Amino acid sequence: MSATTLPGSAPGPAPTGPAFGREIGLVLLRELVRSLRSAKGIFLALITFVLGVATTLVLLYIQAKVYQKTGTAQGQAIGEGALELAYGKEIATSLATVPHVTFIMFSTTLTTAALLAAGLGYDAIATELQ
Repeated sequence: MSATTLPGSAPGPAPTGPAFGREIGLVLLRELVRSLRSAKGIFLALITFVLGVATTLVLLYIQAKVYQKTGTAQGQAIGEGALELAYGKEIATSLATVPHVTFIMFSTTLTTAALLAAGLGYDAIATELQ
């Protein structure tokens, strides 16, 4: 079995296993402690949590109103039709069982993360590039 070597990296096997997991845990813990040490970090964490919960509650309320108005079966059929339009019939049938709120929150997170990276610049977000 041959190990792949990236340009500028030391030869050898790819870092995996328990040691690699411990290193990830240590870096994660260090970054969390550093972020939550300041009032700004705690405030941003609270805002993120509160806005996430509020958005989920609003979306669940809207979904309940749609299901009340159209009936649960028809509401699910509308959702599956939208998924079929976006992804195709096979994938839509698999994804139809996932709650709509999950899709909306996931796509919103991906979109806002990309906009944040574009607006602030990647270097401002990932300061540990070296």
